[in-house]
Amino acid sequence: MIKRRLTAKKNLEAAIMSVADDKQYYAAQQLNTALFADEPAQQVPSYGTVSDLAAITAEGLYDYYQMMIQNDQIDIIVTGDVDEAAVLAQWQQAGFEDRLAGRPRPFYQHHNTNQYVEVSEQQALSQAKLNLGYDLPVFYRGNHYYAALVFNELFGGSPLSKLFMNVREKASLAYYASSSLDTFRGVLKVQAGIDGKNHDQVLAIIAAQLTAIQAGDFTDDLVEQLKLGLINDFESSLDSQRTFAVQALIDDLTQQRVTDTEWLRQIQSVTREQIIAVAKMVTLNNGFFLSGVTA
Repeated sequence: MIKRRLTAKKNLEAAIMSVADDKQYYAAQQLNTALFADEPAQQVPSYGTVSDLAAITAEGLYDYYQMMIQNDQIDIIVTGDVDEAAVLAQWQQAGFEDRLAGRPRPFYQHHNTNQYVEVSEQQALSQAKLNLGYDLPVFYRGNHYYAALVFNELFGGSPLSKLFMNVREKASLAYYASSSLDTFRGVLKVQAGIDGKNHDQVLAIIAAQLTAIQAGDFTDDLVEQLKLGLINDFESSLDSQRTFAVQALIDDLTQQRVTDTEWLRQIQSVTREQIIAVAKMVTLNNGFFLSGVTA
């Protein structure tokens, strides 16, 4: 038992240490640390930290497991063509019963500093990484949520986006440039692989793309193409049982449920004015720049 635990700890430690080899992922984690400087719990990645592993013992691990089984909220999600009564009976035989447990808080409100602070680091690499973190107080299925989905596609979330077309394709200033939403913590992130010497130029042209959206510099035809892309991705995901399971968990954690028909209606009804309004809510807060060692 102890030998198996030690092996598991070593394997997990090796996996955590190897994260630094993926430079883009490493840069993303460093940006996350800066974005949530006022909330250490939000900085910890899902796989944990090496320092936390050292304190784990076999006895402590077992005690925590027992506490979790007895007290925590447990979601059991079953998909497929099943006999619901039979599945319920099987889990009841395992000792699981309905319980009143403290529901975990699904959302965290990012603190908007209203100023840009960038952290730089040098390592032995050929392609620099520029990661930017913005405050965007839009939350999952809350006000502006569907407009934010379309805005993200327009800004950097698709091959038709301004970041892809103008930063990567036209200006040739980035090997890649994209944006992503975190609507459980109210932030928007941009990641770009660049030539380190172009840092200032890339930062300026990324800012220009956001300004252009805020000014309404995009066509209605483009918006319709972006909506169509979102709808196609959504409809394709409906073929995945894993998607159903993940969505069921999110619905339970947030205590919100939206039908497929309503989701499609909300996306289709997004207007250019709503997209502009979301863009004006975006504030650049943090940056992490990982560049190569200069000669």
